[in-house]
Formats: sequence, C-alpha cells, structure tokens
Amino acid sequence: MNFLREVVRFIVLRMQPGTDIFASYLDTIHNILNPSHLFYQCHGLSASPVAEVDDDDSHATTPLDLPSDRIVGTIVDAYRSNHRTWYEGVIMSHDAAQNQVYVGFFGHDSEGDGWISIDSPHLAPRGSMSSGRRGQGPIRVDLDEPIPD
Repeated sequence: MNFLREVVRFIVLRMQPGTDIFASYLDTIHNILNPSHLFYQCHGLSASPVAEVDDDDSHATTPLDLPSDRIVGTIVDAYRSNHRTWYEGVIMSHDAAQNQVYVGFFGHDSEGDGWISIDSPHLAPRGSMSSGRRGQGPIRVDLDEPIPD
C-alpha cells in the first residue's frame, strides 16, 4: 500500500493543470485508487470496502457438504479473515470430535492457515465464494507440515 501512496504522490507532484497530459494523470490516479483494480486482487487485498466484505461477503451462501470418508484433501473455499477475502484452500486435517477442519490456503504461507468449524459460514464448496482466487506464492504440495493443535 505504501508503494501505491508513493506512486500517487509522485503523479500529483508532477501534475500541471491546463496541460495536455493533465487528464491522463487524473485518470491514472483514479485507476490506482479504484478498489477493484487488479493490483488489489493480485495482492490478496479486498476488492471491496472492508465494511462491505464484513457485512455481506464473509458468509457462505452455499452450505458445505463434505464427503465423510475422504475429507482430508478436499479443496474448498475458505474465508481468510486476516485478508478479509475468500480463497481456495485444501483441507489438511479433520477433527471429528470438535467438528472442524484445518485449512491450508493455496499460494499463502502457513501463518494464515487454521482450524475452521465445518458448520462455520467461513467454509464453502469450491468455486462458490472465491471464484478460484489463490495467493500469489508457490503452492505447497506436501501436506506433511505440522498441524497445530
């Protein structure tokens, strides 16, 4: 975000009203500040205002129906609260006693992974909330990483 602030600051300092390129500078600033700009989506930032996401988008609209015999390895959509965004993730562990699953997010480090209740509105069928959104980092292919209790 600091990078974008600096770019806007740089453009504003060089703007000279009345010149031919003034309108171009103004359009560039409006594009950068637009919350649906590709930059925000690529960096896992919310594409809508936080209040809108918290009120409307953080709850699944489709109930999750997991296969009882093979839950681990199922790809789901999960709400990553520290990014306030839905991402694709994989179920890495299942705790039947607590009725929760451990979700690892594709393309993110393990810090945001965590236990989510199966009944939680923050867990949804694949493609129903994330539209295939994944982080930009490498996908961790091994599921052998330690799962916190």
